[in-house]
Amino acid sequence: MLSHPRPIQPPTHNSATIRPTIHLINLINVKLLLFISNAFINTMGITQPSAKAANRAAWFIFIMLCGVLSTVVTIAFAGILWVSHR
Repeated sequence: MLSHPRPIQPPTHNSATIRPTIHLINLINVKLLLFISNAFINTMGITQPSAKAANRAAWFIFIMLCGVLSTVVTIAFAGILWVSHR
């Protein structure tokens, strides 16, 4: 008697195998963010904050850097458009 072949199943990913990779990426991002904020705090001579305050300061500095970067990119883009249409 011939049996029908079983259909091919997509590989199942165990969330336990995916989670460490995501955790590692988040850990690297947070460490980079804390490194940048600590560099800023040390450069400006600000008193070292507590761990919770350092985390909050890191996110504040990150948001401010993103705002400055987006402003610079917007001005550069507008300048390039203005020069190209003259």
